[in-house]
Amino acid sequence: MLVNRLLATVFLSLIACCAQAQSDLIRERGIYVDETRSLGLQDAIDKEFVPYTGVLKRSLTPSIRWIRLTIDTSATSEQLAMLVLGPHYIAEIALYERHNGEWLRRVVGDRHPAEQVGCPFGQYCFPVRLNQLDNSELYLRVETTNGYYLTAKLLDQLALNQENTDQALSAGLECGVLLALIVLSVLLYFSGGGSLASYFLMTQITALLLTFSVLGVYARYLTPETAWLDNFIFNTAYITRLFFSALLSAAFLKNLNIPRWYSKLVLVVLVVFVAQLCWLLFEPVSLYGLAFNFIFVTLWPVVWLVALCQADIKMVLHRMLMLSLATLMVLMLWADMVPALGLTQVDRMLVPGNFGGLLVSIFMSILVASEIRIRRLNNQGALTNLAQTRARNELEHQKVKERSMMIDMLTHELKNPLAAMRMAAGSLKMTLLKLPQVQTFEANERIGSMIQAIHSMDTVIERCVQVDSLDQKKITPKPQELNIGDVLQDVVRQATKASRIKIQLDSPSMHVKTDPDLFAVVVTNLIDNALKYSAPDTPIIMTAKVDGSGLFSLSIENVVGAAGIPDSASVFSRYYRGEHAHSLPGTGLGLYLVKSICDMLDATVSCQHSSENIVFSVTLKS
Repeated sequence: MLVNRLLATVFLSLIACCAQAQSDLIRERGIYVDETRSLGLQDAIDKEFVPYTGVLKRSLTPSIRWIRLTIDTSATSEQLAMLVLGPHYIAEIALYERHNGEWLRRVVGDRHPAEQVGCPFGQYCFPVRLNQLDNSELYLRVETTNGYYLTAKLLDQLALNQENTDQALSAGLECGVLLALIVLSVLLYFSGGGSLASYFLMTQITALLLTFSVLGVYARYLTPETAWLDNFIFNTAYITRLFFSALLSAAFLKNLNIPRWYSKLVLVVLVVFVAQLCWLLFEPVSLYGLAFNFIFVTLWPVVWLVALCQADIKMVLHRMLMLSLATLMVLMLWADMVPALGLTQVDRMLVPGNFGGLLVSIFMSILVASEIRIRRLNNQGALTNLAQTRARNELEHQKVKERSMMIDMLTHELKNPLAAMRMAAGSLKMTLLKLPQVQTFEANERIGSMIQAIHSMDTVIERCVQVDSLDQKKITPKPQELNIGDVLQDVVRQATKASRIKIQLDSPSMHVKTDPDLFAVVVTNLIDNALKYSAPDTPIIMTAKVDGSGLFSLSIENVVGAAGIPDSASVFSRYYRGEHAHSLPGTGLGLYLVKSICDMLDATVSCQHSSENIVFSVTLKS
């Protein structure tokens, strides 16, 4: 497909280069600008005319241009020639030719709509009888607010026929290429081009509408009696095309880490174009707007090329292709703008930069198609990664589900025997109470150790169930107002060595809004952790307070035991146990459960330590 596009571009270029303008009967051209807008023909004849290339010497103030054409009547044997002037949207063109000692004036232009049979599309024509002229000079008085240039050719019938053929070929070729680009844009959009293809489609549609206006289609068939409407359509299509061109340039760089300065510059340019479109409702055209548009067409491709150089294009070949085509586009557009700058004769062009703009559109289609292809491949890669991630998540979910089922089974299978063992131990202890104390002392100690081991196993099972519920997201906090003192007293009463725990409350009635069951699990696990890993028979200090900002804090402090000081960065990780803690019973799930529940309650938990003490702190809004 890329080769076909390049071949089509070469073919288009060859046709355009071979379709040269027909040689006309004008030997010399000159121009004089009447800044006063008040000179008559006789005054203008006496002025000094400078060589004329077709450019109307634009200025930011309205002015009248006088053009002198010196013709060569000996270059043809025919007596009737056609003066072909373009483009069609000039406000007024008055032709002065001398007959029988008097100057005859004829007028055309968008202020004077008329059907001109035999005139090429997008042109104005004056039939000139060469044998009736008193001299070899013709004068044109040009008044316009919407043209940079005026082509002027005096052709005999043979040359006129060839001119019509060449113009039809150029117009058909241009419209055909634009229609092909529109179809390509639609295909790119439905293949996943998104906004990039949309903006490219809009630029080509507005370019086609602009071409119809330049060719005079609207003036001839739609607005033959309302020239102002044709002028309005032309300017609206032109500004809209530039508007979408700016959007297209930004969309092209969107996924390439567009430079920040370029985004801001695009926004400024878009605001200017919107202001111009609004201004068209009050005045057909603004000379300042024309100047801005000309500068935009000339310089914006260079600005875009600079932004493209700064963009993040990771593939080297892709980057080289983009920069090469972008540079070629700039050179083409600049070469096509040479006549509009007055540096060479304006000949066949209907609009300065139009042919170059057409080639730019073709090469831009290559860039857009290439970028959309890269984006589509990236999206496919992202979708593949997403599918793989979903598959991994489903597999992990299945594993968690299977683990949950296993935990439920083990819980059911272990709790019943443990309950039976606890009841049997209790009954055995009651039986031993009937015997003398000397005989039952050692047996009571062993039974107590058995009951403690059963309680520890029951605690491990309960923690596994709670962690599984967290993994399955079965736990939902249900906050309510609760008295912290009552919760802490209940937890302490259920502790195995409650006598070691000292409670310090700032106030006997301290209320906090949180989930009571989950908060009790947090306190229970922190107390159990302190009792298990602290030095034997040392106190556990539990302090609760609320500061002036309403922040509740609970701290549990214990003396460092044989397990040593834990790693603060890993102490809340699942299954973490200190280096010297493996000799003590435990699963490494208690503090992980505390951290997980605190996250659910929008609370924070932390661990600080010194060489002698370890402090766990929980804070949450009261």
